[in-house]
Amino acid sequence: MSFRSDSCSDEAPPYVLPFFTTALSILFALVTIPGNALVLVAVFRDPYGNLRTPFNYLVLNLAIADLSVGLIVNPLSIIYHLDEGIKSINLPGFGIEIEHVAYLTACTASVLSMASMTADRYVAVVHAARYKAFQTTRRVVITCTIIWLLSGSVTYLYFVIGDFLYRFVFANVVVIFTFCILVFSFFRINLTLRRQRARLNVQAVASIATPAARAHQYVPNMKYEVRVTKMFSIILLWYVVCYLPACIAIYLVNFCHSCSCDVIHWLRDLQLCFLLLSSAVNPYVYAWTSPRFRSAFLKILYLSQYDRARGHGNATMSSPTDNQMTSMR
Repeated sequence: MSFRSDSCSDEAPPYVLPFFTTALSILFALVTIPGNALVLVAVFRDPYGNLRTPFNYLVLNLAIADLSVGLIVNPLSIIYHLDEGIKSINLPGFGIEIEHVAYLTACTASVLSMASMTADRYVAVVHAARYKAFQTTRRVVITCTIIWLLSGSVTYLYFVIGDFLYRFVFANVVVIFTFCILVFSFFRINLTLRRQRARLNVQAVASIATPAARAHQYVPNMKYEVRVTKMFSIILLWYVVCYLPACIAIYLVNFCHSCSCDVIHWLRDLQLCFLLLSSAVNPYVYAWTSPRFRSAFLKILYLSQYDRARGHGNATMSSPTDNQMTSMR
């Protein structure tokens, strides 16, 4: 197996492709910018005083990375692909490099932020007793700083090995690393929750005589387990939906010697679109699934009369472990 000797950069793309990618870039920008901006506003305004937690600062960092995709990468993608399509804008060479570096930096920061959020939830469930002492705001700030330093510093490889090869490194190091963290955390968290449920059942049977009283302890824990499992299932599924096709496209671009340049151009743009899609949908996966974030969003948008979570949602969805979890976002 060897890398392709050419990247088809000197070949014109299929006529319809630049306009297809431009249209998707516009659509994603219209979704990415307001969605992630709303997360930033919600955390900074914190209308109900319950969003400034260490985990939500990680959500904030993810939103900053994804918002930079919407504000920088999407507009440059629109200009770049329009230039490919109509050949009248003449985006300069350094403009293309700015788009690539901004895109690679923001996507790396976004993926590493997902990894840090997953690790945070893993500690919160598996090591709940130590979570509050371990995960402090100071540690989160240090983590976010390291994420951005790594994301910015590793892009120097772009200037050394080129765009396509760097994306191959990105797929193999950053994406697969985060995927392993997601899968490991998913199974360990589910195993821990099942053990907690079994332990609670044993304690309930030993200490409580009536079935109704046992059910009173059992049902909240079951709701909590279902909620956590559902959240991680959505995160894992969405990560696979966005990044698996992107990784497959990156591999084909680098190793498919029989692929024509038209196919390579399609793969290149589809890989970009799947990663832009991730930045567009991340706030809805990570923030809108949280009752506290939804309440803050509706308050900020002057739609609090439609908020069903306020008043009873936080109380009914709590469990004995939620103190450490600070609400599973």
